[in-house]
Amino acid sequence: MTSGGNTNSAVPGAVVPDGGWGWIIVFASLMIHFIMDGITYSMGDVFLRPMMGNLNKTRGPVSTIFGILPAITLATGPIATIFTNTYGCRKVTIVGACLAAAGFLASYFWANLWFYYLAIGIIGGLGFGLIYLPAIVSVGFYFETKRSFAMGIAVCGSGLGTLAFPAVMPYIINAPLWFDYEGALLLEAAVIFICVIFGALMIPLPQEPSEIRRVERKARAEAKRQALKAGAATSLNNEQQGPLLPTNRE
Repeated sequence: MTSGGNTNSAVPGAVVPDGGWGWIIVFASLMIHFIMDGITYSMGDVFLRPMMGNLNKTRGPVSTIFGILPAITLATGPIATIFTNTYGCRKVTIVGACLAAAGFLASYFWANLWFYYLAIGIIGGLGFGLIYLPAIVSVGFYFETKRSFAMGIAVCGSGLGTLAFPAVMPYIINAPLWFDYEGALLLEAAVIFICVIFGALMIPLPQEPSEIRRVERKARAEAKRQALKAGAATSLNNEQQGPLLPTNRE
């Protein structure tokens, strides 16, 4: 996977693949953008009127649901950065996908405006925020000379998703199989959960901050273990030599 790559100057011995498994990462990022942005930027068009009718609310309060979602997604950026640097792209993406899917799943069970603010807007937005950053950052770790091209392909998913979801979701909402828009929310929860698979594809590289921290923690733990071992050996040696001292004086 690393053959033919470029050496990363920031981390001695680390190699940027510039291809190989990196293209799988690009595909995973593209699909994450396809799902996440496709859902985010189509909800107002797809769910506004059905929710207005079911909740018996005007356009403004219902539209707020679709405003909270991207707002929380983008506001989560600093938190997602800390988590990504600490735990890595893979773990953060998986947790974010589970969180967002849980929010959309919860909205299926109770049709209430304020609950939608919480479940779709806040919980879903937090999950999307944890997905969004690693989907971009992971591509950068795998590419050096082709980074711009790879990222360009990855973010194409946003446009494709924004095009596809508004075209497909109305048919799903109106299909006899589903119970109005709640069934579509349940389906979107399942689609969001698929991002767990794409997150699992983000194999960490040595130059990721989380991997650097992991190696440092391992080195510190090993040094501490060696120090304790050396201290125990010294203590045992002193105990063994202690009884001999009076004999030597005699």
